[in-house]
Amino acid sequence: MSKALLFGSLTAIFGLVTLAGDVGVWAFPFRAPAQAASSSAGQAEREIPPLVITAIEPVEPAPIVYPPEAQAAGIEGKVRLRVTINKDGSV
Repeated sequence: MSKALLFGSLTAIFGLVTLAGDVGVWAFPFRAPAQAASSSAGQAEREIPPLVITAIEPVEPAPIVYPPEAQAAGIEGKVRLRVTINKDGSV
């Protein structure tokens, strides 16, 4: 094997390994736990509970009314809703 072919092969392999590493870091980023600010007064650091996402089922579903004017005009779209649920369950 000539020096030029060996150098070209090693360069290509190194480039592919580097590219695979970059794609891996982009696709699977490291996620470190949140760090509490250090306290100089000697206060105990608070631990942040993990975020838990669960499916919520409605207790009493509300009827969805599609306005007849919008239906006649062929108007449609997506709706985004942001809701905060308190510890007692109130919205």
